[in-house]
Amino acid sequence: MKKKAIFTKVCVYLDQFAVSDMVDNQQTELWSEIKNQLIKLHQDGIIFCPKSSEHYFETSQKSHENSVLHDSFLERLSDGWCFKPELFVSSQLISSHIRKNTIGIKTYMYDNVQNILESDIKYSQFNELSTNFRGLVLEATEGINDLRKYTRDIRMDSKTKKSFLKVLEMYEPRNFISRLQDLYNEGGIRIRGVSIGGQEIPHWIDLIIDQLLRTHKFTRLEVKKLITEFEQNGFKNIPSLNIRFSLHNLAAVYQKKETPGDHMDFARLSTGMPLSTLLFTDKKRKNELLELGFDTLYGTKIFSGAQPDLVDFLSELKTL
Repeated sequence: MKKKAIFTKVCVYLDQFAVSDMVDNQQTELWSEIKNQLIKLHQDGIIFCPKSSEHYFETSQKSHENSVLHDSFLERLSDGWCFKPELFVSSQLISSHIRKNTIGIKTYMYDNVQNILESDIKYSQFNELSTNFRGLVLEATEGINDLRKYTRDIRMDSKTKKSFLKVLEMYEPRNFISRLQDLYNEGGIRIRGVSIGGQEIPHWIDLIIDQLLRTHKFTRLEVKKLITEFEQNGFKNIPSLNIRFSLHNLAAVYQKKETPGDHMDFARLSTGMPLSTLLFTDKKRKNELLELGFDTLYGTKIFSGAQPDLVDFLSELKTL
């Protein structure tokens, strides 16, 4: 059950709805039993449930008092571990893959992260960041969502969908390769701004490249190796990028409306899924992950809030 060579405990990823259903007063008998089982397994040193950056974003949208209650519950189960933001996980995974370094818990997580939302200042900062994030996503997806209203009813057979997905798989890797080639040929890049809602937001590719240069001290030879890696494999060997863009591409194939909640899910899963043995997400995301085969690829059992899944999750906990 444990992710081999990384943890001595089973990593259980709790999505926001799972934490809420165990903390809020209206919890059902089944959720109450799940909660008690998680607490017992943690006390026995069998599991831990890390926090995440997205946990702080979403929890800060509650009242301060309620957010502290939710954060304290997850804090109790986390052993102080918290998944790093996507940018830092992706840049570290790229560096480790190119340099053939071992992937460990600190590749994905910070340790000793405690009681952040108790601070009025931190709570207000996350609340503001979360509100801004939602506004930016709404602005950024408005055009594509409007287009998908008119294309959603166009039917594609299974073969066409697979072909379309295959084409999309290399779209962002090619964009990344183009920027890496600029870096390789010119010896440097300027971080581009993307205009969204009247604001200039740094381009995600350039932010990762900046991390590779400043933090990981990538050499020219390593940049060349990364170009070759993406040309040959796309994002398949970089789990965080593979998960995010596979989910994004699936949304495009099915012409789905994209929401701030979707993008929060993409961020959660891109960092949280590779290391988690048991993972909660919503029913829509679960079905997408199963369709992509990521449960098998990453060795993760996925559960939603549907009643049969909750029963299965509780049974799974009782086998640990």
